Amino acid sequence: MKICLMCQMPRPEGEPVCLICLNESFEPAGWALPEDFGLRLIGENRLDVAYAYLEDLVARDQESAEVTLRLAWLAYAFKDFRAVETWCHEATRLDEMWAEPHILLGYVLQRAGRWEEAVEEYGIAGRRPGLSDERRQRVSDLTSECKTNISEF
Repeated sequence: MKICLMCQMPRPEGEPVCLICLNESFEPAGWALPEDFGLRLIGENRLDVAYAYLEDLVARDQESAEVTLRLAWLAYAFKDFRAVETWCHEATRLDEMWAEPHILLGYVLQRAGRWEEAVEEYGIAGRRPGLSDERRQRVSDLTSECKTNISEF
């Protein structure tokens, strides 16, 4: 099993790109199939079932920042950008120091051509503690991509 370097979700075997964010960069995962049921469903390409399962966790007051961020990434895969924003804000509310919701918001804003706002979200993510060197580099690369589209840079 491999995980996507952008959304950090498992990639179903045999798929050339991530089914969630369409990224082509993957790394080997240290597990065959995750024990986490939501991730297992995603790894089996059962995205609609995974979304329903994760929403049910939230409805039963078992949400966490990780669950809400997974919902945000799945909403992105379904092109429901309002839900992406809602779930990212919920993930931030549950863990205000976590960089990942800001990375996703930056990614969505970048794809929408809202370069300045994307740079702002990436900047917030880059200032959060606990970001791995690889993830920090990914945020830096995405920021640079955005800045090439902003005239003042």
